[in-house]
Amino acid sequence: MRMDSVHRRSAENLESVKNDRPFAHFLGEIQSIEPLIASNALSGNAFFVACASGKYKLRVCDSEARAKTIEDNLRRFPNIFPKFYGRDGRYILTEALVGYRGLTNDDLRRSARKIGRLCAEVNSAEANADHDHRQFFITRIAKLLHRGIIDRELHDRVLGRYEQSLDRVTVRISLDMNDLHKGNFMIDKDDNILFIDEEGINPRMRGQGVAKLLRAIGHEDEYREFMAGYNEVADGSFLTPEYLAHMHLVELVRTINFKTEVGVNLDRAQKDLDELRKFCA
Repeated sequence: MRMDSVHRRSAENLESVKNDRPFAHFLGEIQSIEPLIASNALSGNAFFVACASGKYKLRVCDSEARAKTIEDNLRRFPNIFPKFYGRDGRYILTEALVGYRGLTNDDLRRSARKIGRLCAEVNSAEANADHDHRQFFITRIAKLLHRGIIDRELHDRVLGRYEQSLDRVTVRISLDMNDLHKGNFMIDKDDNILFIDEEGINPRMRGQGVAKLLRAIGHEDEYREFMAGYNEVADGSFLTPEYLAHMHLVELVRTINFKTEVGVNLDRAQKDLDELRKFCA
């Protein structure tokens, strides 16, 4: 979905909100609606709404079934997400986190142990849907080939490296936090930290998001802090160097596909592509 498609979807969803008037019994008269479109909010489905009782975040889901899945996760992990107010059909209403702010790199490192606990809590939950991890990868590498992002030679090398790597790990499917980076967390003055992507918990290989986050943390001390927090909640011994390398390969392909498909952070996508080439040399 390119950025023009994101803006178009946002406009369409805005019309749906105006026509359907979700949560009318709770929100009353909506005073303003502000689309949430940023580098880490690219679905065109999220809005800030203001009314007499305050400010809220409203998510328009693609279907009522998807909204029910998100509702289940919000109820399942109340200490991970902002306060959940309810679901109305395909609409989800949550706290707008007034008084919170986005994380800096220092915040991310300082909060490593807390984030480790959050990740472990999610990874400890059984998947609430099937997930074909091989198809997940193969579909995305095929898209890169089809769109000309990679050539056939690199496609085959990446796929071969994937199969070799997969043979060295034990596959564990669970709920997992997608796209773990500082933009998907917010923090308040008391260092309370919350995950803000309501769509960001899905069945995947356990720890796929962790692999990306640990590379972002980058420092040995913070890595130990993250693992200490993780192990306070669940056994993190499966996060071996071989397992993390496999997850890194999967995440490289996933994020290159996403960025080039949506048309954002293309400089970063090029760096990821260069890293993918080196990884599979």
